[in-house]
Amino acid sequence: MSSIARSRATSSNRCGARWVVGPAGAPCLAGASVSRFRRVRPDPAAELGKDDAKSKERYQVISSGQSIGIGGDGYYGYRDDLYESVSGTLARYGRPVDGRSVFLHKGLFAETWPRYARPQVAFAHIDCDWYDPVEFCLNAVLTRLAPGGIIALDDYHDYGGCRAATDEFLGAHPGVFAVDNGPNLILRRVQLR
Repeated sequence: MSSIARSRATSSNRCGARWVVGPAGAPCLAGASVSRFRRVRPDPAAELGKDDAKSKERYQVISSGQSIGIGGDGYYGYRDDLYESVSGTLARYGRPVDGRSVFLHKGLFAETWPRYARPQVAFAHIDCDWYDPVEFCLNAVLTRLAPGGIIALDDYHDYGGCRAATDEFLGAHPGVFAVDNGPNLILRRVQLR
């Protein structure tokens, strides 16, 4: 059982983005990897990682091309126009990808994060299911997360790898975050460290 009490059995895994007005004008970082799924991550079943059986099974379904999206639509990770679609959704909600306050980078997390040159992040939405990318994203964002900044974890309640990486991260940084255990786990930075 995780250190965060599980408040619900399932969570939706949407392609949409969530928005928070950043503190002190710090930029929002929306999304991260928007490349086709098959390029996103090596098979967790082939590794001695911390992903649970459900996570590994999910990977197998997605990589086989058989995943179905919400409402029976096609799985968003198969879309060739995902970057354009996410950019359009952000624009429709008044937060266009403008390169000044909202950034959307195409590629793998470890490849795109070093190119993000802004000193602070107000909001990071982490939706990458498995232990290794969640661990990478949490640790990378921490160094730039503004006071009062938000990290939303889409898959905490759904996948053991995400949960394990998050619980380890919170254990390594006690008192740094206020935790809101709603439909998606929300971490708000309350202390610099």
